[in-house]
Amino acid sequence: MIQSEKLKGLLSIENVSGYTYVNAEDGSIITNGGITPGYMDEVVAYIGSAGEILSSKFNLRKLNCIKIDGREKFVILKPDENYLGIMVDKFDDETINKIIGIIYEEDLTGDPKILKVLNTKARQLSLLIEEFSKGSDPEKWKNLLVKAIEILDQDKKFEKLLRVEGMELVVKGAKGLDKDIVDKFMKMLLDFLVKEAIKEFGNDEAKNRVHNVIERLSKEKK
Repeated sequence: MIQSEKLKGLLSIENVSGYTYVNAEDGSIITNGGITPGYMDEVVAYIGSAGEILSSKFNLRKLNCIKIDGREKFVILKPDENYLGIMVDKFDDETINKIIGIIYEEDLTGDPKILKVLNTKARQLSLLIEEFSKGSDPEKWKNLLVKAIEILDQDKKFEKLLRVEGMELVVKGAKGLDKDIVDKFMKMLLDFLVKEAIKEFGNDEAKNRVHNVIERLSKEKK
């Protein structure tokens, strides 16, 4: 079953107006969203089924993407055991690639409890580079965090899970992680940044800035 967040994400694509997700066995609507014609479920089920039959009969590749260009334009996918029809304004590569990117994107969520821990620690590091950037070069601290992740993530466990966007460390998920892994890695990132801060500001000033971050985090929890 496709996650509802992914389906809702389709509506954020500029040329997508709606979608219908149908049961491949009986053509019934599982869910839909946005603006779609009333007959869309029938079209998606019929064309999706026909496409699979043809691909099997002629030994073609597995059904990936069918484009229907008529009074309305549809893209039909089979991301699981069911069919998904997406109504689009045009069949440009950018729109199709965005649709496929959202629907077939790997689920990186992982354990919700571990995800919460990772988000908390990522927030700490985001505030830390923000604090260290005061009176300094923000790009330097952003790049140092990027560099630290690349150097310290030797097993590539965090490669898809952490992104530095602007001055913020963004968490994409916690797949494959446990608390020990998260605690160890995030502490290494913290130590790396603090050592760089000591080099630039001196020991006392670096400690003061870390203390400022601790105070901000305490206020956020209240």
